[in-house]
Amino acid sequence: MPRTTREMAISLPRIDKYELKSGDLVFFNTDGNTYSHVGLLVKDDQFVHAPSRRTGRVLVSSLNNRYWRKHFTGARRPRADVYANHYYRKLFNEKPRIIDY
Repeated sequence: MPRTTREMAISLPRIDKYELKSGDLVFFNTDGNTYSHVGLLVKDDQFVHAPSRRTGRVLVSSLNNRYWRKHFTGARRPRADVYANHYYRKLFNEKPRIIDY
């Protein structure tokens, strides 16, 4: 998984906000940059995020909150198969084995 919010938004597949499901990443513009904040959707309109270093807290917020609705810039869906293969190759310097279920 990319490290920065911007790298995540650029490299992950875009999804429509009406297709959101648990595990999707939701992105916000909180400081003038299109992708400056990210949260993880947990259920319905609820997402987990760390709003600031200053608070030192992780919060659950609603996408329906006026602030977050106004600053929402998009959603992405991480693909575990892509990242698992990438890191497997990186760690073991070889191709992963494909297993059919």
